[in-house]
Amino acid sequence: MTEWLTSIVTAVTVYPWLSTLICAMLPLIEMRGAIPLGAVLGLNPWMALVIALPASILPPIAVYFFFRFALKWLEQRGRLLFLTRWIHKRFDKHADGIKDSRFWGLIIFVAIPLPGTGGWTGSAIAGMLEMKPKSALTALVIGQIISGVLITLLVQIGVLVLN
Repeated sequence: MTEWLTSIVTAVTVYPWLSTLICAMLPLIEMRGAIPLGAVLGLNPWMALVIALPASILPPIAVYFFFRFALKWLEQRGRLLFLTRWIHKRFDKHADGIKDSRFWGLIIFVAIPLPGTGGWTGSAIAGMLEMKPKSALTALVIGQIISGVLITLLVQIGVLVLN
């Protein structure tokens, strides 16, 4: 057990780019945690952005295409109805501000670097709203870019203040 933990700690410190990349792919953490992690591990915040941005864009693309299919499959089979109802209720709450102006609303939702927003949640909302793939994926990428730049600027300011 300790060898396994030691190898993880070694990989995190020896390969900060890999830690940044993996962290950016995780739901809830995404770039909000990956860019500061990269900076703490010694990467330039802008380099951390270059590593984290593609890694945080790829999983939401898969979520966009898979989420709606998986939800319908569960509903059709009557499985986990409590879960599907909870998901619908949760996303209806988040989607209220996006329904009217789908494209721009999704960009703003994804761009705001707060917990509960971001690419994973935005792609699930886009899937539930049945947005066209070109529109949804364009909005997701633009929102992720804006979010990444905002986070990087905040980290850069923090680095300058602390030094």
